[in-house]
Amino acid sequence: MEEALNLRTLFSDGEIYAFNGLFPGTQSLYSQNHITPVLNDLGQIALWQNWAKSIGRPLPAIIQIDTGMWRVGLPPQEVRQLAAEPERLEGLKIQYILSHLACSEQQDHPKNNQQLESFQHALSLFPQTRGSFANSHGIFLGPQYHFDLVRPGRSLYGLSCRASEAHGMKSAVRVYARIVQVSEANQGETIGYDATYHVKEPMKLATLSIGYADGFARSLTNCGIVYIGNAPAPVVGRVSMDLITIDVSKVPAHDLYPGGWAEIIGEHISADDLANAAGTNSREILVNLGKRYHRLYT
Repeated sequence: MEEALNLRTLFSDGEIYAFNGLFPGTQSLYSQNHITPVLNDLGQIALWQNWAKSIGRPLPAIIQIDTGMWRVGLPPQEVRQLAAEPERLEGLKIQYILSHLACSEQQDHPKNNQQLESFQHALSLFPQTRGSFANSHGIFLGPQYHFDLVRPGRSLYGLSCRASEAHGMKSAVRVYARIVQVSEANQGETIGYDATYHVKEPMKLATLSIGYADGFARSLTNCGIVYIGNAPAPVVGRVSMDLITIDVSKVPAHDLYPGGWAEIIGEHISADDLANAAGTNSREILVNLGKRYHRLYT
């Protein structure tokens, strides 16, 4: 709801849908600010219906159903009950029936088709209602998954998947960090908290002003890679809150100076590459970037 209210201050019109359900006591915020809730169970539907009756006008809503992910949404028995008791929807303008794919990143996973059949069956119980089913990967599963409204997420940022690469999509995000210091370490030294990296031969180091507070995951300790110019520079030592240390022994000297830039995500390393090294996915990398970056929108 807080995100929806922030958006409404920027856009006086246009549809805004708020996920994760309707909580008691928030109904007036939705109706006064023309925000449409996604209702996830029969109790939320009743709450929204009663509010519509109390203010004397019909209200829009989206109903989310669970087709096999078991996260949020009406389970099958509640879908059947809702279809059998249409009076539960009186006073509501149902804009979409919504569900979410669990395995769309795996194009050949049998659960995709199982969920599609479940969703098609549920829609048949509400023949006048539009459907929304596909996320980014779901879009690339084919037109039978598209229905009336798709919900792209990662593909808006050009994050790669096999299908998106075939369509020529490119990353929309680049991340850089500044060099704070350049130094040289002798054999036998240790680097960073907990002394997790032992210097086996003399090496040149650079310290960058980025850390796990900026979404550079702590799990990238001793395994992450950044680029300076066209040269890779591995992370050595523990990732700190605000700083990381990298091995720049193979980086040309003219690229090494305080205030210079290191590529975290960009031409040489994608968000997916960084995520694979961190043991996560590229969406987690992007949402954890934090608020301390200077952002440039082109």
